[in-house]
Amino acid sequence: MEVKDGRLFVGKFYCLDHKMSIILYECEEFISTDVGGGQREDVRRYIGLALILQEHIHKISKLNVEEE
Repeated sequence: MEVKDGRLFVGKFYCLDHKMSIILYECEEFISTDVGGGQREDVRRYIGLALILQEHIHKISKLNVEEE
């Protein structure tokens, strides 16, 4: 899920709340930062449980990941 400020949240869907905000579990946040010279680097941070407000959501997509 991408939010309007450019951050990316990757996790497993848990539920929606009454305001249509999405709750993810086992969630990681990815922040793309400028490291100079026109290059960007993704900083990864484990969050666990995340509530993303509906008004901040820019794009939702499903990752196709094969489970073992």
